[in-house]
Amino acid sequence: MSDEEMSVGLLESLQRANPVSVDDVANRRDLPSAHALFAEITSQRPRRVRRRTMVIVIALVVLALAALVGAFAVVNRSDPAVTASPVCYGAPSLTSRAIVTAGGGDLRAACAELWKNGDFGAGPVPKDFDVCVLPKGAPAVFPGEAGSVCGTLGLRAEDTTPSDNRFRDFMKKEGNAVTENCIGYREARDMVTRDLEQHGFHGWTVGLQPDTVPFDASNPCASLTPAPDQQTIFIVPLPLNRPGETAPPTTG
Repeated sequence: MSDEEMSVGLLESLQRANPVSVDDVANRRDLPSAHALFAEITSQRPRRVRRRTMVIVIALVVLALAALVGAFAVVNRSDPAVTASPVCYGAPSLTSRAIVTAGGGDLRAACAELWKNGDFGAGPVPKDFDVCVLPKGAPAVFPGEAGSVCGTLGLRAEDTTPSDNRFRDFMKKEGNAVTENCIGYREARDMVTRDLEQHGFHGWTVGLQPDTVPFDASNPCASLTPAPDQQTIFIVPLPLNRPGETAPPTTG
């Protein structure tokens, strides 16, 4: 290989390794500083450079450029931003039925409400939910125990704080106590209000959810729907689950 052919090959290698597009610097050759640099270079006497030395120098330059490209990629890599609303899934699978829900508040409770409304069919409401993060950053809620679904689907688990976990455990316990015993509005309100204070959740209010069906003989059982952003736990009436059971009082 001649010196000219080797020089052309090395130049092409440098151009391929260059992280900056040639088009981005095409107009810079007209700058006065470029002319000054050209004049400075051409004013110097050429020196004989051994081929081996030149190859080593060019190789080092190529490696440096490659390292620069890698560092640029690492620095500019970031976690995906949230681009969609939270999604509730009907099964621990990304191919199951998915329903978009509003963001904010307790996502587990919001998805449980969809199950209660029959949006996922006539099956029972799951006792537990696992909250994951989809590739684009949106939260995804699946039926299943916390920590049991995300890893199986290759998704990142949603970060939770000890306070979030404590409130979730509180709501699970209170919700089971209310629904399993089919207690009415007044008893549910008094019990949840008392337990909130005892567990250190001060400043919360408990009341009937607006625009819901009334407590009556057809809908005597209370259920709980938390709204953490409002520091409120809403009580929602549900139908009587066990035929022949006497409806609890609804006044108060």
